[in-house]
Amino acid sequence: MRTRPKRGILTVAFAGLVACAAMAAPGTARAVKVTYGQFQPMTLDITDDDGVDNEVAITTVTIAEGNPDAVVGDVKAGISDPIPPQCARVDPTIVRCPATGLVGVIAFFGGGNDSLSVSDDFGYRAFTQSAWPASASAVSPFVRVQFGPGADLASDLSPYRDIWNGGPGKDRLNSGPGNDRVKGGAQNDVIDCGAGKHDVGIGGPGKRDLGRHCEVVRH
Repeated sequence: MRTRPKRGILTVAFAGLVACAAMAAPGTARAVKVTYGQFQPMTLDITDDDGVDNEVAITTVTIAEGNPDAVVGDVKAGISDPIPPQCARVDPTIVRCPATGLVGVIAFFGGGNDSLSVSDDFGYRAFTQSAWPASASAVSPFVRVQFGPGADLASDLSPYRDIWNGGPGKDRLNSGPGNDRVKGGAQNDVIDCGAGKHDVGIGGPGKRDLGRHCEVVRH
């Protein structure tokens, strides 16, 4: 296990989100799992197998010069044990993992009314190209999310490319400044593709999907 950082750093990074966390017990079945992907370039995988309500936030902190950590919290369901040996548990709801070489996040949220918030500090500002291994240098960083049934809410302020599928349910998705591909899913959704110049918004079968800032809109 890695050295535990000061709690105050993470509280600031989560912009008050951590302060109101419901302190779920680690290791419970009804919590998300955080693992590293099996292949290179490396991804950080977040999985909910139980279909509970998730309230996930992702950001970056730099404790030591040139060594950024990705910080993942689920302040509603908590994060279960075990966590990867490279990572450190901050409390029952938050873990931090080395971000050098990390090129993406892959998340699978089951049923439930889930929310995802990605901070503007997560992305190119934290992970310089020179810090990545050669295998990652040609990869466009991404946040890939599959939401399940439920009214889901997602916002990404980072420059990472979002590839999102809202799934069944009335979703509100704001994919932020990257060149994104966002699919609302089966019901009436609200999609805001953000500031990217090559965004694709897909309304799905919903009859009254609302899309903003999407250069290409499909139904």
